[in-house]
Amino acid sequence: MQFKNRKLLLGSLVLLALAGFVAIRQELSMVPRVRVGALHTKKPGKGTMRFFALGDTGTGGEHQIRVAQAMNARCKQLIGGIDGILLLGDNAYPIGFSSVSDSQWQTKVVEPYAGDCIGNATIYPVLGNHDYKQNPSSQIEYSLINQRWHMPNRFYSVSFGHLLRVVALDSNVTEFCFNPAFCGLDFMQANLQQKDTVWTVVTAHHPIAGSSDHGFAYRGGVRGMLLKPYLCSRIDAYLSGHSHHLEYRQPDNCRMGMFISGGGGGDLYQTVDADAAEVKFVKGTHGFLDIELNDQEMVARFIDEDGKELYVATKKASGQYVPQ
Repeated sequence: MQFKNRKLLLGSLVLLALAGFVAIRQELSMVPRVRVGALHTKKPGKGTMRFFALGDTGTGGEHQIRVAQAMNARCKQLIGGIDGILLLGDNAYPIGFSSVSDSQWQTKVVEPYAGDCIGNATIYPVLGNHDYKQNPSSQIEYSLINQRWHMPNRFYSVSFGHLLRVVALDSNVTEFCFNPAFCGLDFMQANLQQKDTVWTVVTAHHPIAGSSDHGFAYRGGVRGMLLKPYLCSRIDAYLSGHSHHLEYRQPDNCRMGMFISGGGGGDLYQTVDADAAEVKFVKGTHGFLDIELNDQEMVARFIDEDGKELYVATKKASGQYVPQ
């Protein structure tokens, strides 16, 4: 009996390994090879900058429109508007875009974010798992069609003066090859070695920790087990979607705050009470994250689709987050 159990266990491990190999091979076969601009872009900074961050938007439905309207209303309340929209993946459900001329661009990107205030802001997107299902390269190529859409490669970075560096990671394929020009993790590592800005933020589709009830992968998975300790002392914020809710986590003795802003339009997910000590806020609702930065502090605010402020966390430069 013991021998049979060992054979069963061994067989299960082999099947899991094969399944993992097939999944990785399929992911790698879909990796966009197109590049339409520099991997790093330098833009002017300001004394204070403001960004809205949200993911899982691409339905073209009621909740995406309502969140976009709430974003535009809030933008109009701010002196100088906002400096960009950080789009955190799953930009078009259910299988991404087919090409740069796909009609979904109008209904899921152009029209929702064409408000009289947010319509002036550049969009900095990353790819989600649904974006990988059809033609992920089209989202890179779209940067040549629409000047608002800044996605020169499947991973890239942008610095805004001395204030902020945003590193956009393709978390669908988190690979390394010791060459930052070709592999996402190498590119991210090279960017994090740059110490020329007050704040460093990583954007990606998949969370590295979370409270979703959809399973281990939605709560960080192996990716989170590897990236979370590495990023903890190296960045100020990790912004993601994938799980359709709003959440802020702050581990003890960690510089990095982790924000899930996956309420941009898709159907909401339930959450579970996991790692409660580091969870400071979690809510299953549609909405977005409003991030304000200056030399002294970063203020992150969760806003729901009705424009209501749900939670605020403030981090002093080189310090810890302080919930308010």
